Amino acid sequence: MAEQEGEGYTYPAPGDESTADQTRTTEGGVLVVDDRSSEDIIKQLVGRVDTLSIEYNKILLTVDDLKKRNQQDQNVKDQLSDIETRLTVFTQQAFMNHRKRIVHESKNFAAKLKGLSESIDQESAKFESILDNAYKKMDEISDQFQMFHATSHAYRYPITVLSEKVEDLDTRVSILEGGEGRAQSLEPHDLDDEDHHDLADEDHHDLADEDHHDPIIMND
Repeated sequence: MAEQEGEGYTYPAPGDESTADQTRTTEGGVLVVDDRSSEDIIKQLVGRVDTLSIEYNKILLTVDDLKKRNQQDQNVKDQLSDIETRLTVFTQQAFMNHRKRIVHESKNFAAKLKGLSESIDQESAKFESILDNAYKKMDEISDQFQMFHATSHAYRYPITVLSEKVEDLDTRVSILEGGEGRAQSLEPHDLDDEDHHDLADEDHHDLADEDHHDPIIMND
C-alpha cells in the first residue's frame, strides 16, 4: 500500500481503494483514520511502550547490577586496603619485636661471653700459678737430688774406709783370739797400747786420705 504524506495527516495514494475505505474526511478537511485502524496503531504504540518499558527496566537492572558490582568491588578494595594496612602494621610490629629480641639476646650473649672470658682468664692465671709452683718444686727437688748425689759421693769413700777398718779389726780380733801364746806373753797394758797406737795411726792415715779425696768428690 502506497501512502503519501501531507501536512499533519496521511492519505492514500491514487488508486489505493483499501486505504480509502478505512478513512474519511470531515467538514474541516481533516483526515480521520477509521476506528479499527486507530486501535491497531494504539496497540502497536502500547506494544512499543511495553517493549521500551521492558528494555528500560532491563537497563535499570543492569545499572543496579553494575552499581552493586561496583559497590562490591569497592568493598573488596576497602577490605584489601584494610588487610594491607593490618598486614603492614603487623609486619612492622613483628619486625620491631624481633629486632628488640635480637638486641636483647645479643646483649645477653655478649655478657655471657664476657663472663666466660673472665673465668677463662682467672683459670689461666690459676693454672700459670700452679705451673710456677710446680716448676719451683721441681727446681727444689732437683737441687735436693743434686745435694743428695753430691753427699752420697762425699760419703762413699769414708764408708768404704770404715768398712775396710771393720774388716781389718775383725781379722785382728780373730788373730788375737787364735794366738794364745802371744796373748799370754803380752800384758794387757801392752796390748792396749799397741792396739791404741795402731788404731790412732790408721785413723790419722784415713782422715788424711779423706781430706785429700773430699775436694775431688765435691768438685764432681
